[in-house]
Amino acid sequence: MTINGHFWIENEQGEVIYDPVFPVYKKICKLHKLDINKPHYRKASPDLQRECLKKHIFPTLTDLIKIKNQVGELPSEVRRPEAYACAMNCIVYKVNGGEGKIIYGDFGWEKQDGSRIWYEFEHDMTDFQHEMRKLFDVMKGNPHVTFGKGFERF
Repeated sequence: MTINGHFWIENEQGEVIYDPVFPVYKKICKLHKLDINKPHYRKASPDLQRECLKKHIFPTLTDLIKIKNQVGELPSEVRRPEAYACAMNCIVYKVNGGEGKIIYGDFGWEKQDGSRIWYEFEHDMTDFQHEMRKLFDVMKGNPHVTFGKGFERF
């Protein structure tokens, strides 16, 4: 299963308590006219969350706990959060004693004009659809480009 969505950590009240912000996010927001201060999280269905946790979180989580117990610390390669490594970022957070629950779903930001949410990480979108949506969003700002019916969803 390919992961096009996003992992983050929530507390018992459902509030996001861990999801690092990276410089590339600021670039994405600038390019697509998004408000970096208005992130949006949309949880996947409980079945999809269980499947993603089982396949993409638990095996590595178990391995890293064993390594930390044997060696006393995590390998330096995984200690610092990195962009586009949300699963590993959440795993390392939990192995280091972080509270909360790992959640899987979609993540993005509100457009600056408030018109819609741009999900940069969206589970149900194929890589091709994702790239095409980015292209159309950039082209919409060009006064020399017009679109026919059917392009509203982009």
